[in-house]
Amino acid sequence: MAVKPLEQRQLYTMKKERLEKRFFDFYEETKDAAYLIQCAVAVLVRNALCAADFSYLAKELIRELFFANEDVDSVRDYCVYFRDYFTSDEWTAVIGRLFESNDAFLAATKQTRLQIEHLRAGMISGSRPVSDKAGLVSVFEDASGKKHGWNLSNVDPSLKLQEVYDLLHILTSLTIFQKDGTRRFAKVIKANFYLVKSSFDVRNEDDLVETYENPVDLQPMEIDGEEVPPDSSAAKAAVSTKNTTSSKASGKEKSSDISEHERQKREEMKRRMFPRDFSTKPKNKEEREKERLLRKLNKKKRKKKKRK
Repeated sequence: MAVKPLEQRQLYTMKKERLEKRFFDFYEETKDAAYLIQCAVAVLVRNALCAADFSYLAKELIRELFFANEDVDSVRDYCVYFRDYFTSDEWTAVIGRLFESNDAFLAATKQTRLQIEHLRAGMISGSRPVSDKAGLVSVFEDASGKKHGWNLSNVDPSLKLQEVYDLLHILTSLTIFQKDGTRRFAKVIKANFYLVKSSFDVRNEDDLVETYENPVDLQPMEIDGEEVPPDSSAAKAAVSTKNTTSSKASGKEKSSDISEHERQKREEMKRRMFPRDFSTKPKNKEEREKERLLRKLNKKKRKKKKRK
């Protein structure tokens, strides 16, 4: 059975319930703890950028990996992103298992801790109301220096620019996003918000549109001096006949005008392209065939000259 993917598209488009289930399924099938930890970091970035709730995704699984899984040692520096998943005593135990000493932990994670301290609240914020719906359009360089775009929907436009940059910069530390063996997020270039102007949704009671529970009542129409119900076959036939007649009449007028104009236009074009008398009688079939053969023969002669 093929392993269901857990990549950039799933991490940034799937809803929370399905994405959490995908985390558990992926780990059950692959046992790749190091990969899963990086995926969890990517989701923390999504939660901080978006108005929707992706906080504490697969929390119990992440805790279990840091408590007991040996493969996590290769990505131990990412543990600082998950400080809020543990109590103080549990956190001390995690540091003691992953690092030789507390000083070693502080030295290895100093830069990361400084960069994300003001982002921690957003990474576990849950859903939050926003005044406007917005999307994020960003540009990154990959490891080979080529630029590419990355978009994210349902973004909180009230975020400060420095916060947006710092969150996107976290993606540059991840190695799981690759294309043809090249790391996708190597450097942040730029990012822009675009506001989404909503129209209406009849399921939303707050939308200021008037809805109708029942269809509009049509009044009887008069045909040959008699009132006929609007949904009767006679009424439908009368309306259809009227529309067809008016359509044909307008079509004829338009067609005659267009055909005359087109005829003059085509004649003018012919006179420019083929300066000869078009009033003469057209050639018969035999003459046209002789001309065709002659053109074909001349064409072959020209090809022979080019080859020489």
